[in-house]
Amino acid sequence: MMRYGVETLGLTSITAKIGYANAPSLKLFASLGFVEESRSDFFEEVTLRLSVPAGSEARAMIERVPMTMATLKEKFPAHAQ
Repeated sequence: MMRYGVETLGLTSITAKIGYANAPSLKLFASLGFVEESRSDFFEEVTLRLSVPAGSEARAMIERVPMTMATLKEKFPAHAQ
């Protein structure tokens, strides 16, 4: 999905909102290069953003993001089903 957004839609950033209690997702997104942008105590969530560089750098960055179920299970074995 990230590749489609960047390559087809021309996105220059990707935003994720993750609940405070979802530590595995927060850890995963941080490992992918997402940076905390803000926190909402009201919604108990963190807003993370990944800035996408222009041109060929964008493709190289997206190719470093291994978003497959096998990778997720490897990174977080305790949460694998």
